[in-house]
Amino acid sequence: MDHDDEPAFPTRAEEYREASDGLTKREHIAIAAMQGLLASGDATALEPAEVASDAVNLADALLERLVR
Repeated sequence: MDHDDEPAFPTRAEEYREASDGLTKREHIAIAAMQGLLASGDATALEPAEVASDAVNLADALLERLVR
């Protein structure tokens, strides 16, 4: 089952006038991974694009592991 493009925090459309799916699970996990990388201090010497790429790779790895 592939869940990476599902909303991280889904809501029912009737709860809001204009429904929005918000962040995907992949985006939410990548944000958390990026925060962890930056908080560790190890990523501060890297270019921002490298940190972002690492965060997305970590998110993809977690999502892949969760479907097993």
